[in-house]
This record gives sequence, C-alpha cells and structure tokens, in this order.
Amino acid sequence: MSATTSDPQHTADALLQARGVSRGLDAHVVGLAFAGTAVAFALGDGTVRLVDLCDRETWRAVEVHDGAVLSIAGGPFFVTGGDDGALKRIARDG
Repeated sequence: MSATTSDPQHTADALLQARGVSRGLDAHVVGLAFAGTAVAFALGDGTVRLVDLCDRETWRAVEVHDGAVLSIAGGPFFVTGGDDGALKRIARDG
C-alpha cells in the first residue's frame, strides 16, 4: 500500500513526477487546443508550440503572429488569432 498525504501540493507534485510532463515555454500560455493527438499551446510571444501526445519529447515552435497569440481553436488543424489582426491556420505538424 502506498503512503498518502493530506497536502494537495505534495500529491500533485508526486503525480506530475510519476505520470506527467513538465515543460518551460518561456512565455505566457494564452490558450491551448487539441487536433487529433496533437496539442498546440498559444503563447504571448506570438508563437505556437506543438506536441503530439504519441511523442511527448518532440516539441515544435511555430512563429505565427507579430505580437501575442490572442486565441486558438482546434479541429482537423489549428486556427489562431493574433495581436497583429491576422487569422492563421496551422497544420497539426506545424
């Protein structure tokens, strides 16, 4: 039987260590979206970071907007809106 604790932060940290992935993205995360097994993180620096959940070690950075990414939506591909007034479509593989 495993030991339990009443400290929720300790429990969250233990779960992240055992099952999760942590990644520093060097910018504020504005939103995220899913397209199939791909996840895209929209960032305040104008980039989108992509990762396929089947290969969590390989991340791609895509320069998308001149200014912050303000919104993101997923589906068969990703769509972003940016501070530059542009609407961009991004394939799941970048």
